[in-house]
Amino acid sequence: GIPKSDIIYDARIGEVNTGDFNGCSIETYRGYFSSTLEKFTKPSPGGENLEAMKTRIGEFLYDIDKKYKGRNILIVTHEYAAWLMDAVSKGATPEEASAMRDGEGEDYINNSEVRPFLFAPIPHNDVYELDFHRPYVDRVVFHCSCELGTMERIPEVFDCWFESGSMPFAQFHYMGDERTREGKLFVKNFPADFIAEAVDQTRGWFYTMLILSVALFDRAAFKSVITTGLILAEDGQKMSKRLKNYPDPLELAAKYGADALRFYMINSPVVRGEELRFALSGVDEVFKKITLRTDNVRSFLEMYTENVTISRETPSSAHTLDRWILARWYETHAEVTHHLDTHELDKATRPIMPFIDDLSTWYLRRSRDRFKSNEAEDKASAIQTTGWILMQLSKLLAPFMPFLAEDLYRRLPIEDKKESVHLEDWPTTGVAASSILDNMDVARKVVEVALFIRAQNNLKVRQPLAALTFQLGAKHPLLTEEILAIIRDEVNVKGVAHDEELKVSVENDTNLKMGESGGVSVALNVLLTPELKEEGELRDIIRLAQEARKQNNFIPQDMGVVTVTGPAAVIAAVKKYEDILKKTVGASGVTYNEGDTSVEIRKA
Repeated sequence: GIPKSDIIYDARIGEVNTGDFNGCSIETYRGYFSSTLEKFTKPSPGGENLEAMKTRIGEFLYDIDKKYKGRNILIVTHEYAAWLMDAVSKGATPEEASAMRDGEGEDYINNSEVRPFLFAPIPHNDVYELDFHRPYVDRVVFHCSCELGTMERIPEVFDCWFESGSMPFAQFHYMGDERTREGKLFVKNFPADFIAEAVDQTRGWFYTMLILSVALFDRAAFKSVITTGLILAEDGQKMSKRLKNYPDPLELAAKYGADALRFYMINSPVVRGEELRFALSGVDEVFKKITLRTDNVRSFLEMYTENVTISRETPSSAHTLDRWILARWYETHAEVTHHLDTHELDKATRPIMPFIDDLSTWYLRRSRDRFKSNEAEDKASAIQTTGWILMQLSKLLAPFMPFLAEDLYRRLPIEDKKESVHLEDWPTTGVAASSILDNMDVARKVVEVALFIRAQNNLKVRQPLAALTFQLGAKHPLLTEEILAIIRDEVNVKGVAHDEELKVSVENDTNLKMGESGGVSVALNVLLTPELKEEGELRDIIRLAQEARKQNNFIPQDMGVVTVTGPAAVIAAVKKYEDILKKTVGASGVTYNEGDTSVEIRKA
């Protein structure tokens, strides 16, 4: 019932031309070939091979798809032709097409079988094998979602690696004329100071950029390369969604912040192209030792900077602690700057954590009383020095922890503050005073040994002792009076002295307990006199009073009334040193009760 005028005969979908085998049995034809695969390259005598047949069938399919877009087409053909149509639609190679047949003796489609055949154009080479390379990909056209036309590949786009390798000059639209604005920009910025990418770009971007720049300009496009390595799970395995062997990035960022993760990465071997076994404990350490400590220093300063502006001028304080933290700043800044200049990012970050530790646990802790002092000049020096250091630290942190740096910068009352820390200039390099650094290093070593002796002899630091003597190796500097005062206060002893015959003194005095470390020898007199015990009782009461102030949300300016409860001996000791108690804890009066030791405080 179909009119002959509606039937189109097309020789391209005829059966394979078997040549001299035409009219022979199928076994004769099959016996001529060792396999189905051989039929694609070996033609019958006087006939064609299957690659030629597949090519003409491919031409047919793409032709009718173009002519009858959107219509159903009934194709009546032979078994080999049906098979090869399916192979063309999949872009199959001869090997893939051969594998599509169940076996040489079985037909691909049965006689008179009707089968739906879905077809869509794909990029293919001249024998209709799938090929995503040019020029075959150019033949693929998509209907535009706007329904106004078609989408075609831009012929100027060559290859993604070629384009990425062209970045050094393409980013400025440089077309070869150095007299143009684009040409001048290119000359000014070529070659780059450094490039940065993962190690898997060695054969990609790094390579194409290098060969193009050398070919065009006879020089490399970059001076240095920062290559990052691969990040593995903590057990050394590749991170996998299936194994769930990595922390959730969103939860990690929510708990620690993006900066802690960023600093942890930069501080690791991964920035040297080496593997990193990612450990959550490393991010936690950065968060606690940098983020929290920096914020604690800033919070403490805020309590004393009302109506105060942090000057941009370098502080000129004569106080030993101020001079020391400034020297530590210049030492740290110089090391960070040097390693940034040489693009050694891991080495650039290493001095930062120890500096913040020194700022928080040594400088600020040793300077707390100065912030509360009635001596206006010393108090102002402590505030200005701490503020200036935090201002400089915000700049130093900016490349590594940009969010923490910005938050710190915005909270500081800085003179002529810019809109953002990232608009500030990098700090200028200064000269660290080596003498103050050496002196403080020795002092801290003496303190470390002395505290170890205390721990060995079960003597709390709050318990004053009579004396500390020390002996230094020949390479160590003599300590100044200011440094000796720091040791005395830190170890909580009445006197500190240098003793060249320390070991002899220890042998002759059973009350002296000795320790050594790093060429430093220290001895403590551990004999507790009644007066020393009384001072120890006072120190315990002061600690309890300070904790009570904190629990009752006192601010530094609040005065309180202290109630001391304790045994008679404790009350007697506190009454003896009552003025010291009131001055230390900010109290206008003290009342006493006998009982178990406790301290209460209320606002005056």
